[in-house]
Amino acid sequence: MKKGFDFIAKQEGSASILSEIEKETNFSFPPVFKDFVARFGISSDNLVIETERDELRGFEFPVEAVVYPLQDGDSSYLYFSEFRDLEAIGEDIKLLSQDSVWEEMGLIAIDYSTVGEKVCLGVRGEKRDQIWRLNEDSIPENRYTFLAEDIVGFVEGFISKRAYL
Repeated sequence: MKKGFDFIAKQEGSASILSEIEKETNFSFPPVFKDFVARFGISSDNLVIETERDELRGFEFPVEAVVYPLQDGDSSYLYFSEFRDLEAIGEDIKLLSQDSVWEEMGLIAIDYSTVGEKVCLGVRGEKRDQIWRLNEDSIPENRYTFLAEDIVGFVEGFISKRAYL
């Protein structure tokens, strides 16, 4: 059964893209995140999910799902389909002053769950390197969830939905 880094495909060139974003925006990503990007990359093509071809309809469909274990108070699993591309993250950094999640908590979105919740990387203060889950209404209502100490711990937590079938 697949879990953790079994779902990650290594990609070349992400470290140079991240470095360019840092230079262009005068922004510094946390060290563990930079190391992860240098070793594995990060993009919408990073997650490898097993698919099957439907010849009748002529397309591939997923036969597994990447989920993150239940957290306190969760009623359903958190599903993932991809990371955000670095270019999109870089564009967000240019607009940080307009982002309430950034202003309140120092978080930037690196992924979205399949139900639209943000998966965020802490980039300043005590949340630096940490991974959090929230939606836009989370901060005023104090509804956000700590997921992992860093991106490595977050990925190590990935499990296949097949484990629960």
